[in-house]
Amino acid sequence: MTIKHLESIFKKSEFEKAIIIAIIIGICIAIPFIYNALKGEDYSSLYLLPDSYTNYPEGSTTSFIYGVKSFENVETNYDLEIFIGDISVKKTNIMIKPGDTYEKKETIKTKNLVYPIKVSIFLKSPDNIYSVHYWLKNSD
Repeated sequence: MTIKHLESIFKKSEFEKAIIIAIIIGICIAIPFIYNALKGEDYSSLYLLPDSYTNYPEGSTTSFIYGVKSFENVETNYDLEIFIGDISVKKTNIMIKPGDTYEKKETIKTKNLVYPIKVSIFLKSPDNIYSVHYWLKNSD
């Protein structure tokens, strides 16, 4: 084999060069998507414990237990707000580490309400808003 023969083997055509450049660009574009897929999705879960509340309050209060499970990749600061109808009755701030769960029992006053009325819990994370609710009805 001569040097000229080797040069002709390793000499690339314009088409081959374009294919190599396209492959390199494709890999560069794919890297962020692959990274995000391996990192996992950031989200949280807001829930009401089903046996913790009743739709027919007795007396002038209603109680329930809500929970927040963090599936975020970093410690997350949440703003939580509870409404009866359109009226905000409580605001609080919660800090949760990745993978941790926070549960709390709340008791709110139900005096002078017109039934049926919705009890709503809104949870705001830096990227999303979550909500759960249940209805209060008159026991008559």
